[in-house]
Amino acid sequence: MLAEVKTNSNMRHIPFVIFTSAGQEGEMVRGYKLGANSYVVKPVDFECFEDTVRQLSSYWVRLNRGPGGWLQPSG
Repeated sequence: MLAEVKTNSNMRHIPFVIFTSAGQEGEMVRGYKLGANSYVVKPVDFECFEDTVRQLSSYWVRLNRGPGGWLQPSG
């Protein structure tokens, strides 16, 4: 799916975050080579998982800026 999104001229600007339980170096390298903007390994512990999701949300929704107005913070 990542390769498809990043090779499509209408969609390649969309940020792609890999959120996975697989933390192998090879998978991470492959994801970035295919155009991932971020690679996050999900924590097993539920409280840590919740915290990670909160941090991701905060970054992508509130802090991240993109050209041409995409992904601008809502507040």
